[in-house]
Amino acid sequence: ALTRDPHVLVRRQAMFALGALQAGAYVPLLEAALTDAESSVRIAAAFALAKVNGPETPRRIVAALLKDDKFQMRMACVGALAAMKERALPVILEGVTSATPAVREVCIRVLGAEAPECAPTPPTQMQQAACVKVVGKKGLEGAQTALLSVLQNEKEDLPLFHAINALAGYRSPEVITALLGSLRHG
Repeated sequence: ALTRDPHVLVRRQAMFALGALQAGAYVPLLEAALTDAESSVRIAAAFALAKVNGPETPRRIVAALLKDDKFQMRMACVGALAAMKERALPVILEGVTSATPAVREVCIRVLGAEAPECAPTPPTQMQQAACVKVVGKKGLEGAQTALLSVLQNEKEDLPLFHAINALAGYRSPEVITALLGSLRHG
C-alpha cells in the first residue's frame, strides 16, 4: 500500500525500506516501481533492486531505461546491474548493442565497473608495465570481447569513452592493439 501512496516521498521511502529488507517477496513491487510516474521513485526502486532482485530484474531495468534515460536513473541502473554481476550478464551483453544510447552506456559502464583494475602506484617500472591487478576485480566473462566490439562499432562519444576506460584494465596484447588502432582511425 505504501508503494502506491499518493505522496511521492512516501513511495520513495517505501522503495528504500523494501530494499533494506532484502526480501524476495517484495521484488515485484520494486520492479513495478521502475515505471512510477515520479522519477525519484523510479531511481529509488533501481537502487533497492541492487540489494534484492529476481531473475527478470535485469530485463525490467533495461526496459525502464527505455522510458527514463536521465542521468540519475542511468547511474542507479548501473549500480543495480553491477550488483547482480553474472546473473545480469546476458542482458548486459545484449544491451551493449542496443539501439538506445542510454542502454548502451549503462551496460558498458557495468562492464567497466567489473573490469580489472591496475593498482594505482605499482612499486616498480616492470610492475607498472605489466599492470598489477587490484584483488577481486577480474572482469565478467565476455566483457573484454563486448568492450572491443564497442570500440569498433560505437558512434556516440560517451559510451565509447566508458568502453576505452574499462578496457584500460585488461592490458592484453589484443586490447592494446585495438586501442592503438582506434587512435589511428580516430
